Amino acid sequence: MGKDGVFYANNDDMRIIRAENVKPVNATGAGDAFMAVLVYCYMMNAGIDETARFATAASIVALSHEDTINPNMSKELIDLIMKGLNYYERIFEY
Repeated sequence: MGKDGVFYANNDDMRIIRAENVKPVNATGAGDAFMAVLVYCYMMNAGIDETARFATAASIVALSHEDTINPNMSKELIDLIMKGLNYYERIFEY
């Protein structure tokens, strides 16, 4: 969904995380950061909501720096970004 946020779903419902007020500096690497966090969360047996929020926040960190790999990327910074995300919006429930 790009600038409109992240769509995700499981067997129970479909949701969107809105990533508001993101001013991209360089989009290169944002998808890689997102995917890296998906794999990390899968390995840690994280839930779908936490995974989507964590991956969205990691991509925002990547978007916010001119380098492909943001030298400031850290779990602490991602956690800080996660606190500012507009939490998921349920768009459909089975």
